[in-house]
Amino acid sequence: MTREEAIDCHIHIIGDERTYRLDPKRRYTPAPASAEEYWTALADTAVSRTVIVQPSFYGTDNTCLVDALQTMGDRARGVAVLDPEQIADRTLQDLHAAGVRGLRLNMLSVRSGVRPLEQSLREVDSALAGSGWHIQVFCSPSSYAFLAEQQRKLACTLVLDHFGFLAPGAAPGERAGLLRLIGGGAWIKLSGVDRLTQGGDADWFRDLANEIADIGADRIVWGSDWPHTPLHTDETVDAWALSPPRDPGTAGLFRAAESWFEDEAVRRRFFLQNPAGLYDFPI
Repeated sequence: MTREEAIDCHIHIIGDERTYRLDPKRRYTPAPASAEEYWTALADTAVSRTVIVQPSFYGTDNTCLVDALQTMGDRARGVAVLDPEQIADRTLQDLHAAGVRGLRLNMLSVRSGVRPLEQSLREVDSALAGSGWHIQVFCSPSSYAFLAEQQRKLACTLVLDHFGFLAPGAAPGERAGLLRLIGGGAWIKLSGVDRLTQGGDADWFRDLANEIADIGADRIVWGSDWPHTPLHTDETVDAWALSPPRDPGTAGLFRAAESWFEDEAVRRRFFLQNPAGLYDFPI
């Protein structure tokens, strides 16, 4: 893989609160994070394109996402959040034209008012049928069994967020459940390491990444999760007080992921070919 070919498949752009209204039910209040700051954070890496994911604190108002996609142009694609009743042909057409290629079901970052995954997944899959979009699910390992039972029925591709939120110390059954999902055809973002780490466990993530790749090397992608918003498990965060971003070293996270796979062909799939296909980027 040559320089400037990698695609970062999970970031957030955060606008000025005076312009982009924050969801009153949010779990935290983020600091602004611009496209310019993002490119600076990864300036010394091979990353040249990215995928902007709708964060929980904007709810289903995708205005900031669409504006960020317009700013980045051909260098970016998007993953939006919509309530099922918001999904209409015109809405999907407009979002598609803006660069959106998937919808996210976030079961972990939303404080209240979220539909159960069992209901949301079926409704969103039905609404997206024939669109070519995928469904990105952010959930805990407790949902693996349901997803495994449902995925063969889905019209849309299923994409798991952040290593499936499987952390070091997870029960063997949870690890096996994640691998069954991948074996059944699910995609996975090998992202969010800085959310999941307990420190000193770099080998655990490398080994899991390789175990996943052995099953589904054509369905793995990488994401930085920039700008590293507060941990989803931190219930002490004041939703109305400004939460500064964490700084795990974004470029370092990319370089660590580069070291996971010895096979250059697998690295090229991971960083370029797979995300280009999933997010409709030219190669």
